[in-house]
Amino acid sequence: MQSQPLPTPTAPVPMTAPPAAARARMLQRPRHPRLRPTRDPHTLWRNRETTWTTLPWPVLHASLPEAATAPFTNDRGEPHRFESAVGLVWPASGALTNAERRAWNHLPLTSSDAEDIIHPQELAAALRDTLEESVLRAPKHWDAGSTALGEWWTLRARYPEPGKPDNALEQVETVISVQHAIGSGNILVHAGLRQPGTGAEIVTGIYFAHLQNGRITLPSRNDYDLVTALSHQARATAEVLASWTEEALMRPALTSWAGTVATPAFGHTTAAKLVALHDRRRFSSRLAPDERPAPMDTACDVAWSLADHLRSLPDIERRIDRQHRIIKAVSELCWWNEQGADAPAYAESVH
Repeated sequence: MQSQPLPTPTAPVPMTAPPAAARARMLQRPRHPRLRPTRDPHTLWRNRETTWTTLPWPVLHASLPEAATAPFTNDRGEPHRFESAVGLVWPASGALTNAERRAWNHLPLTSSDAEDIIHPQELAAALRDTLEESVLRAPKHWDAGSTALGEWWTLRARYPEPGKPDNALEQVETVISVQHAIGSGNILVHAGLRQPGTGAEIVTGIYFAHLQNGRITLPSRNDYDLVTALSHQARATAEVLASWTEEALMRPALTSWAGTVATPAFGHTTAAKLVALHDRRRFSSRLAPDERPAPMDTACDVAWSLADHLRSLPDIERRIDRQHRIIKAVSELCWWNEQGADAPAYAESVH
């Protein structure tokens, strides 16, 4: 048998480089979408551990569960007339599905009136559609927070500050969040300003809403543009915070306000922490000048210091309630600062 010579290899044909616009789109597209932890502080909902993750919208929506109901029956097999057992159905290959959640697939987690069932996947789609039709449009980032078995859900849309890159120092973003407990017909919607680097947040508006016709609305007024109102509140709060950077903060005013206003609103350790933080940032000489933290010189600094302080509060419902008090409380500090030495005496006469 004669051996045949191997074919002569031919040079590979070079591939045409994609256009610049196509290359840019390829670089922006996430190649391997995966769970990314957020900077949210330790969070509990009714003493149940909560985890927070960031995912692209298509992956997030496909990973959320749906709710399933089953009848309650007595020993004679008669179903309950009002209540149903509620469980969750997790996608088999979803990014949020793990062994613990898979073990409770289709099994009861709580009970509810069957007419009030809201699916996490349905709620996410309603939030996205509601935002898409509003002045905010679709968000740049999506976060999800949930308890281990999914009894409580929060979905957060994040809008970075225009003109600043995602890695900019002291970045502040506008956020719109919805929270929902499986088995409940109520949806809690709130907006705020958030520092993505720390997870500190100032809440600017809280509403109880309903899911209706695939949109999130207030129960009493279907024609009320809830998201636009939340957006305007967040923008107005950002302008207020900016105006607070223009007036220097006096230490006596901070000390008096912290003991009279901040402590009842935010806890008994708040006053001491704020004054100590002010002194350490303002007067500390242990660090080199280029290593010292920014001074807490204005009411805006105090507002964000309070937001950072509240990160130590794990109960999510109590934390949101106190985050919502920040602007009102610090606005009194501005008055306190203007009055100077006369503020404590006037406050005692009023209270």
